[in-house]
Amino acid sequence: LGGEQGLGLYDPAAQHSGYTPLKPEGAEGIYNAFSRFVDSKVDGRRYVADFYEGKLLVYENGRLLRTITQPGNCGILHEDRAGQLWVSFGKKLFQLDRKSLTLKPFDIPPHLLDTSARSYFFSMAQDAAGNYWFGNTSEGVLVWRPKTGDWWKPGEAEEFIANGVRDLFADVERHTVWIATEDYGLFRFDEKTAKFTLYRQEEADPEHSLGAYIVNAVCEDGQGRIWAATDPGGISRFDYDAPAGQQFVTLNSEDGLPSNQVTTLLTDASGNVWAGTTKGLAWVDARSLRVSSFGKNDGMATDFIDMPLSLA
Repeated sequence: LGGEQGLGLYDPAAQHSGYTPLKPEGAEGIYNAFSRFVDSKVDGRRYVADFYEGKLLVYENGRLLRTITQPGNCGILHEDRAGQLWVSFGKKLFQLDRKSLTLKPFDIPPHLLDTSARSYFFSMAQDAAGNYWFGNTSEGVLVWRPKTGDWWKPGEAEEFIANGVRDLFADVERHTVWIATEDYGLFRFDEKTAKFTLYRQEEADPEHSLGAYIVNAVCEDGQGRIWAATDPGGISRFDYDAPAGQQFVTLNSEDGLPSNQVTTLLTDASGNVWAGTTKGLAWVDARSLRVSSFGKNDGMATDFIDMPLSLA
């Protein structure tokens, strides 16, 4: 787990979390917020994004090889299916040249972004057709389509009305892109029909709808079902194969979550789900929906988790 003052490592066998502080001793107000990790399948290196300090750290064989700094929050760190590493700093996108370890700017047409708006890219996904989706914290979604060499910014005409995009997940097998937003709910884009569907909390049937309209993260479990982190509605699971109107099941504090304010999600190698909340970490058995929670009593430095979880 990346945090504002260091790195946490959870040991499943010992059921305990160790913590390594990385804040320089005596350096008030200075901290490292490690938000994303990539263990590259191309070069074997580990890449780490320092969100607040605007840094990309490159490790090789456990040694810090290079620190790359740019203005703006380092929100995206993503290795695509072709092995290209993408990085964002603020509103700018880059691709990494692995030989020189330098960043190559990836141009975005100026009219697609508001230069006066305080926003940054925070999420990315590659859909089944090979298009690249980039989520911005207040300026919606931008899609780069390599086959045609153009950009697309879905909006009201396509029935995509959100601005604050928190997370993206491409379900390549089902030709679907899921978009977690903090202002409208959970969007589903069908690549075959080019249609958006919005899922929100339904007052008439809260038991079988999204937990809350603020959605911070989205992932897929080992059974191919979609999970959404909501605030303050817990975790909602979407089942493609369930009857219409019964596709959502929601877990909350009554089911064992430390908090209903869920900030981040991650699927582990066993297909189960980890959730970061404002009051601790939770593990969910994707099949039985059994929940286990962890906090300071288990060795964590803090119960407040607001950065993305990563497998490293």
